[in-house]
Amino acid sequence: MNKVLIVPWFASKTKHIEKYVRFYKKMNYQADVVKYTIPQATTFTKWKQIRNGDILNNIDKEYNLVHSFSGGNLILYNLCKRNLNYNKIIFDSSPMFPTPQLTTNYISVYFNIKYGTNFTESLIEQYWKYEGYDWKEELNDFNNWLDGNKGLCILNDKDPLLDMKSINNWIEKSGSKLIKIEGEHVKLYSKDQEKYFKVINNFL
Repeated sequence: MNKVLIVPWFASKTKHIEKYVRFYKKMNYQADVVKYTIPQATTFTKWKQIRNGDILNNIDKEYNLVHSFSGGNLILYNLCKRNLNYNKIIFDSSPMFPTPQLTTNYISVYFNIKYGTNFTESLIEQYWKYEGYDWKEELNDFNNWLDGNKGLCILNDKDPLLDMKSINNWIEKSGSKLIKIEGEHVKLYSKDQEKYFKVINNFL
């Protein structure tokens, strides 16, 4: 049986992911789901632990497919820095880039923070600096990794959480396929389920 690794979005719950697990089961894929915390996705200290195999060490090394949602691609990036390999990849309402601004945007949405985003962004940047994390240098490494991923990208190009300029640059460099679906962030399936799952089926 084929294996798919599902890397969900920040603060997702099992009930949110079940529909994807069921879909892949019908497609003869065994689905493994990465369970992670927001600090594991957004702090350099946790990134180093992922890369060293100290945490999230129950993930297999080889998968036929990865389906990564939203900021989950930051977890995926660090798993790849360790030893993860796969044949195909789907970016869903993603990729997210590891910058203070985008990290602030994601955290603000998931914690419903409506005010003080500039302060939050400054706080994140200062904390990263305290950790010894040079985000501009890491961003360059991240972009090099991303450019090597030729896959399927499903998103709403009006999604305010996405950096479409950077995503379009990656699409052009990698030769990935971009499918646009109107809908809320990480809820694209609910807008047009038939189109959504047909796109994935055709990609597989």
